[in-house]
Amino acid sequence: MKITFFLFFLITSPLTFAGKESSCKRVILQREKWGDLQYKNMPVYDQGQLGICYSYAAIQLIDYWRKTKFFKKGVQLALGIKNMPLSSPFFGAYLQRKQAWGLFSRAGRRNIELGFIEDVINAVRKGGMCRIDIVNQGLNTMAKKYDIPPETLVSFTHQLLQEYNEQTNFFQRLSDKSPQKFVKKYLQRKFQCSGPPYQGICVRHFEVFSQFYPLFKKNNYISFLDEAFKDCYKPNGKYPWANNLPRPKRYKTISAKKFQKKLIELLTRPNPQPIAIGYCSKFLLRKNYIGKNRIGFTDSACKPHASIVIGMRERNQKCEFMIRNSWGNSCKDYVWDCEYTRGRARSEGHGIWVDGMALTKNILKITWLE
Repeated sequence: MKITFFLFFLITSPLTFAGKESSCKRVILQREKWGDLQYKNMPVYDQGQLGICYSYAAIQLIDYWRKTKFFKKGVQLALGIKNMPLSSPFFGAYLQRKQAWGLFSRAGRRNIELGFIEDVINAVRKGGMCRIDIVNQGLNTMAKKYDIPPETLVSFTHQLLQEYNEQTNFFQRLSDKSPQKFVKKYLQRKFQCSGPPYQGICVRHFEVFSQFYPLFKKNNYISFLDEAFKDCYKPNGKYPWANNLPRPKRYKTISAKKFQKKLIELLTRPNPQPIAIGYCSKFLLRKNYIGKNRIGFTDSACKPHASIVIGMRERNQKCEFMIRNSWGNSCKDYVWDCEYTRGRARSEGHGIWVDGMALTKNILKITWLE
């Protein structure tokens, strides 16, 4: 009887001799043999002011999967490609919104902000990924047409349309009456320009905004980008691997412990992949922040964001995860430990180590590829 009870206790007890955090072994998904981590196959992205973090997370899942699962040496030789080219987060956001339906079927034509990680992956599976050189060439050509620096074209045009949409009725009434009156009122509101005639920087603004009047009138950012990316739809305009992408996996729960358990499980599998997380980014700036209540609802300070998890380790008997964010390589704003790229200045970080439970208390959903 005593032996039977002891065996039953061993089987049913939640305690293990290995300890709760023993499975949180050190895992780092970056591969130093790939070369410079800053610029090669796991670059540190900076999304700037454009709210497409969801696409940055999705594209990083896609590119890592290609490198480790598909883009083997034999495939490279067969395709005649020496190095694996990166994908474009901007094109991913555009493609996802171009194929949008349901919630984003109408608003999706106006801008590319706000979206879902899995929708970008499925859009690439269906529509393919444009070659990065063609994406850049299309944006450069568009920038030249409007006489705008290529590096500011995307954020500039997106900001104009976003502000237009926020005050649609006001601007459309003006633009219906007179394009010149619309531009004049816009310059007054945004840049405090008085005129015409305009002086100084207001002259440049007037010229640029006048050129963009047809774009305002269409109120359709996707049509504008269709012109920029028209060469993507020509033969050989896209990478040949998109049909091989698997469907994205998703996991959602209101339990922080279950989220942590799932992250550990995914990172300890053979040949693990990065994990995209939708979470409250406020906790990156405040350690004790919890943006999710017991039934899963978020508060107004949550600031939903998307990043990828690329590693884990155990510190002080607690599990920590490494987040690769898309806010550039500066760590000065984070309250967590920064992982710096070897051999580089300490101002150039490529990951943030965060407490596991602090993170999972703010996670809304996770997405990954197998």
